[in-house]
Amino acid sequence: ALRWERSAGLGTVYSWTVVWRPQQPAFVVPYAPAIVDLDEGYQMLANVVGCDVGDLAVGMRVAVEFHPVADGYVLPYFRPV
Repeated sequence: ALRWERSAGLGTVYSWTVVWRPQQPAFVVPYAPAIVDLDEGYQMLANVVGCDVGDLAVGMRVAVEFHPVADGYVLPYFRPV
């Protein structure tokens, strides 16, 4: 019973990993896909940008921002706040 939910786009890092071998050439390594606990009570998986991957920490506050990646496609990313 999945459904769409509106979010303010704010949350905290729950967990992450660092990728050194991208599956797609559009991704510059290293990058850090993270599970983010959104303030509304659900989780989302997206890359964290705007900081060194060594600075990531559980509980770090982040905010969503959207980046165009190809013609007509936009992906959500999170940036520390």
